[in-house]
Amino acid sequence: MLEKKELRRKAIEFRDSLTFAEIKEKSEKIFQNFYLLPLYKEAKNIMTYVSIRKEINTHDFIKKSLDDNKNIFIPKTNPSSKKIILSQLIDFDKDLERGHWGLLEPKKEALRPTSYEILDLIIVPGIAFSEKGYRIGYGGGYYDRFLSSLPKEVITLSLAFDSQIFESLPIESFDIPIDYILTESRLINCKLLRDKGYGLWDN
Repeated sequence: MLEKKELRRKAIEFRDSLTFAEIKEKSEKIFQNFYLLPLYKEAKNIMTYVSIRKEINTHDFIKKSLDDNKNIFIPKTNPSSKKIILSQLIDFDKDLERGHWGLLEPKKEALRPTSYEILDLIIVPGIAFSEKGYRIGYGGGYYDRFLSSLPKEVITLSLAFDSQIFESLPIESFDIPIDYILTESRLINCKLLRDKGYGLWDN
């Protein structure tokens, strides 16, 4: 079984082998399915990441959600504290600039700090996932810290290409599993698949 570092490398390598045309096609398919789900229809306050490079493209999703009168919130990272500041996004084209690690984050004048307590749905980024909802991110631990502070009723969802789903992943005590994963071919209800116990691997 591969360790986290090797799994991260393998998943990024495979993802980056996709062309931008393939990413566009797969992203559109994922979001076409997403818009039909009660998870999206019933959510009013949605937190999402702003995609960069060859991540699933969330830009059009954010713009459509704003047009659908959803409240959209995005993260701003604080490298010194390793924490996330939640900020409401009003105008996609005017509010963002490149921040840490090239991420698109709120400009200083567009930073609108908001309590996480209002959120209905959080779209959690990741590089590799298991069907039970465990994930490997970029290694900073920002989201695990953030998710550990949330009320249990807040729904968490990750978007992934089918190729990013692994049979199992190594887990640690601080890893916070997500509720659902949506790929171009299926919606995985991770909560139903999870075991109650903890182990070194989530199989």
